[in-house]
Amino acid sequence: MSGLTYILQHGSYLLLMAGLVAAGLGFPVTEDVYILAGGVLAQRGIVILWLVLPLLFAGVIIGDIMIFVIARRLGPAAYKRRIFAWLMPPERREKMDAIIERRGGLIVFGARFVAGLRMPVFAMAAVHGMPLARFLVWDIAAMILSIPLMFGLGWFFAGQIEAIAEGVATARHYILLGVVGVAALAIVGVLLARVVRKRSGW
Repeated sequence: MSGLTYILQHGSYLLLMAGLVAAGLGFPVTEDVYILAGGVLAQRGIVILWLVLPLLFAGVIIGDIMIFVIARRLGPAAYKRRIFAWLMPPERREKMDAIIERRGGLIVFGARFVAGLRMPVFAMAAVHGMPLARFLVWDIAAMILSIPLMFGLGWFFAGQIEAIAEGVATARHYILLGVVGVAALAIVGVLLARVVRKRSGW
């Protein structure tokens, strides 16, 4: 957790804000680390609680809006790139449009709690036409839960922050593995169903 150690040693309002915006755009150190560090720094009196907490919210929101706007401006042109064209052929894009339309808010809400899914899910929501206002409603609703939780962990367990951060990272990896596993099983199930239908003539 060298990133966390650096933030704690050089912690400032500017570093926290800049780090959160950068994390929202996909830089290696995740938002969770900066929020944890904000709680520790506030508990140690290095930053002021009632100033740093709104700043953390602002940094996360700015980063999320930036990735959303960039993806929206890029739009379907993203699918001209070979890997995106392979992952998202036209028929699959139509299905994704329908999913975003029906359950896009819940998808955005859930992605906020899984660091590895935040940026791609937010970008996909933008590309597939989710209104910015709707995106922000669900994103902020998730922030109201996630940011105070991470900040509180940093505040109350400042003395064991390295262990807490490692535990959060481990939990995040397991969550991500679980999501990937469920998605893989769903894809296998769909493929098997198609094979059975073709062979049985349904």
